[in-house]
Amino acid sequence: MPIIITLLICSIFFSKYIHLKKTARILILISTIGLYALSNSAVATLLAYPLESRYPQPIIATSKANTVVVLGGGAYNNKTANSSTLQRLVYGISILNNIKQQPNTKQPVLILSGGPPDKAQPNEAKIMRKIAIQLGVDKKYIKLDPESKDTAEQARILKKQLTDKPFFLVTSSVHMPRSMMMFQQQHTQPIAAPCEQDPPGSNSLLPTPSSLGRSTAAIHEYIGIIWHKLVTISH
Repeated sequence: MPIIITLLICSIFFSKYIHLKKTARILILISTIGLYALSNSAVATLLAYPLESRYPQPIIATSKANTVVVLGGGAYNNKTANSSTLQRLVYGISILNNIKQQPNTKQPVLILSGGPPDKAQPNEAKIMRKIAIQLGVDKKYIKLDPESKDTAEQARILKKQLTDKPFFLVTSSVHMPRSMMMFQQQHTQPIAAPCEQDPPGSNSLLPTPSSLGRSTAAIHEYIGIIWHKLVTISH
């Protein structure tokens, strides 16, 4: 999306100059085709499904993990969680409740992670704690990471709490590959617990906002994975 917006801005700028009008028309055409492609479910599935399908949902009963880490997915300025954060939190709570029902299990822990990108933004971890308590989770099970600003910081900050014991890592299915990579790089033992997993789709050629959002999320993850690998290599 940022690339398409940039192309449109450039085309508007170039259209003011007669000798650049042809360039402006080409940029508008490329932007339109790109926006259309990213907005249909066939392309969205092509981009997102390889990420979304990489990790299956875990079998709680066969795991010895008693810690659940939920990565925040965003919040609004009125201090309410967005749909992504809500889905992750609800799934994390369901895993917590499942662990509590397993025999001979230590007291489970629900770690809610996500700080504000800046001081003016809402704190995802604190918002999730409030919602979790409203949903019936006892405070004694909840721990917070209210400081981390991105996935890399979440993995780095939580390393001390997680040590080398296995834990369930809850985030969206499209975000899971990058999250697993970063937590494993910190030598922790995450068990993927993906949510928000979309079906392959109908391969409709009609553009929709949901398909555009899914395509954008997938591109964001691919760029994030490549960038993280480049930074790792450079260090």
